Amino acid sequence: MKTKNLIGLTIAFLMLTGIVFGQNTNTSAGSPKLVIKSTEHNLGEVKKGTAAAYSYVFKNEGTADLVITRVAPTCGCTASDFTKVVPPGQEGKITLSVGTEGYAGPVSKNAEVYTNDPQKPQFTLVINFIVPNDMTPQGKIVGPFIVGPTNQWSTRSPRGLSANGLITVYNNTAEPIKITQMTPGGEAFSVKLQTLEEGKRYSLEVLSSPTLPTGNHTQTVRLATDSKQMPELTVDLQVIIAPAVTVNPANLVFENVPVSDPEGDVTYLSKFVWIKLGRGDGLEVKSITSTLPFLKIQNESNDPSGRTIVLRVGFGEKPPVGTHTGKIKIETNNSDVKEVEVPIKIVAK
Repeated sequence: MKTKNLIGLTIAFLMLTGIVFGQNTNTSAGSPKLVIKSTEHNLGEVKKGTAAAYSYVFKNEGTADLVITRVAPTCGCTASDFTKVVPPGQEGKITLSVGTEGYAGPVSKNAEVYTNDPQKPQFTLVINFIVPNDMTPQGKIVGPFIVGPTNQWSTRSPRGLSANGLITVYNNTAEPIKITQMTPGGEAFSVKLQTLEEGKRYSLEVLSSPTLPTGNHTQTVRLATDSKQMPELTVDLQVIIAPAVTVNPANLVFENVPVSDPEGDVTYLSKFVWIKLGRGDGLEVKSITSTLPFLKIQNESNDPSGRTIVLRVGFGEKPPVGTHTGKIKIETNNSDVKEVEVPIKIVAK
C-alpha cells in the first residue's frame, strides 16, 4: 500500500512539475522599449572649422536588451557614434558630429536610427545649427531683413516622417530691429524662434508634422517687429508629402508589339519599374502578380541598402492580337504602403 501511495505521489509531483515547466517555457522573454525625449536639437551658432556635435540620450524602459543595429547619416559629412547594447533600465547615447568647413548659414542634417524595438524599429535624428559668415549673410532681401535661404521655404517628405529646416532672419540695417512676437500660423509645422543676437539675428526652426496626409501643405509664419518700415515679416512654409513608397513610372504602355509574324520574338521587349523607399532602407517585395498572364516580371534589384527595387517587365509568351489593359500588383513589407499597383496597356499587332 505504501508503495502504491509513493508511486501516486511521484506521478502527481511530476504532473505538477510539468505544468510549472510548461508555464515557464511559455513565459515571454521580454521586449526592449526605447524612450527618447527629443529627436531634434538646435545647436545655435557653431564656429566654422569646428565640429557641430550633439549626443542624444535615450533609455531602455523595456524588459530585454535594446540593440541599436545601425545609425545611418544621410550625408557623408556627418559622423556617428552610439551605444550598441543597452540593458533594461539603462541609458545610452547617439552622438552626431558634422564638419562645418564647407558650410555657411543655416544647416540641417539627419541620421536614420535602426533598433530591435518592435515599436520603434526606425526613427530620425535631426541636428540644426548655423555657421556664421563674416561676409554679408546669404538669402532673400525682404525690406530691412535678409531671410536665408528664403522667406518661401519648401521641401518634400515621405508620409509618416517629418521634414525639418532652419531659416535665419538678419537685420540688414545699422539700427537694431527686434522681433517682438512669432505666430506659427497653422499646425502643419511646429515653429521655434531663437534669438541669436537681440535686434540683429534670429532663427526659425521648422518641423513638419509626421501625421500629415499625402499632398501639399502650406503655412505662413508671422513675425511682428518694431520696425516702422516692416512691422510684420511673413515666412511661407510648404511641404509636399509623398507616399512612403513611390513607383516610377506610374503606368506602363507597350505600343505596337509585333505578334502577327510567326517567327517574331517578343521576349526581348521589356520596360523597367523603379520602386523607391522615401527614407531609410530595408524595402522588400513580398510578391508580384499580374492580371495579364502572358507578362513576365523579374526582380533585378542590386541595391544592398534596400532603398530601391528594380523590376523588369516583359513577355513570357506572345499576347493575342489586340489591346490589353491590366495591372501589376506589388506587395511590399512597408507598413504604410503594403501594396502598389501599376496600370499597364499593351497594343499587340
